[in-house]
Amino acid sequence: TTRGGQRRVRVSTLAIRTSSSVTEVFQSADCGATMTLLMREHVHRMLKPQPNASEDDKELTRLNTRDAIFHKCLLILASYRQYTSAMSAPMSQLVLPEKLELLPMFCMSLMKSPMLRPGVAHRLGESPVPVITPTGDERAFFTWHAAHCHPAVAFLLVHPALYSLNRNDGDDRIGEWNPSPGPSDENAGFVRMPTSEVVSMASLQNDGVYFVDNGLSVRFVVEKDAPDLYRRDWNDIVTENPKVANILWQIRTFCSTQQGEESDIRPTFAPIKRVLLQDGRHGKNQLELMSLMIDDPVGGEKNSREFMMQMHQKIRERLEATKK
Repeated sequence: TTRGGQRRVRVSTLAIRTSSSVTEVFQSADCGATMTLLMREHVHRMLKPQPNASEDDKELTRLNTRDAIFHKCLLILASYRQYTSAMSAPMSQLVLPEKLELLPMFCMSLMKSPMLRPGVAHRLGESPVPVITPTGDERAFFTWHAAHCHPAVAFLLVHPALYSLNRNDGDDRIGEWNPSPGPSDENAGFVRMPTSEVVSMASLQNDGVYFVDNGLSVRFVVEKDAPDLYRRDWNDIVTENPKVANILWQIRTFCSTQQGEESDIRPTFAPIKRVLLQDGRHGKNQLELMSLMIDDPVGGEKNSREFMMQMHQKIRERLEATKK
């Protein structure tokens, strides 16, 4: 291991079983490991030395990397459709591997991440000078974490989770502690979580209160017409509404928000950041929040629906081409 903490030599004594069956490979796939491998592969592609590279050359590298991610996802999904029992499904249907259902969404989100999305000019408040986002620092920050992230939080890093705290759809049990059944430790259990919202600005209501988890931190977002309680000191909030603290504990402690098993323990402790929104969404906090709404067409990229439609069309074209 180097002084920087990078492992150079690893000795493994595990006998890992291989398979010549494509179906078995897809059935045994680990989604988190696959996502992490894809992300690190394309981080290294981005970081290849480019002596005397101009800004246009760097933008071209980002464009080529986005294309490489798309075609890698296309190759995986087309292979699943071509070499497994999914070949019998109608061509009008997009069929995804059970273990890799989130792969297309991950690839879309990675293409729209600060590392790869094109810079866009924004105006902050009344300032006449536009700000280009993402900045070089934001790109470098994301790239470092993408190269070192844990498989358990790889998806969150590119596709944040959005939870509403004051809309429980009539379920008063949201935020309550649920002990594990049986004679286990009395402290074992999990918190009943709210349903994850679509990560889009359209999901944010003017009177809403939200947690936005991007794998590195948890943003406590308070919209402009939200109840005054949520604009007070954090200790006052959790005193009057302890369910909010329970939900935050679940997010910080476990990767899975449904079970809370020991194997799902989150490898990092995410700090909380409060975001108080005012009229309009033109300040720095608002701009940062908009960049996290990954299901929207961020930076000129497609939204999630358009991306899936394009992927489906390319799979069909690829399969039809193999029949000729």
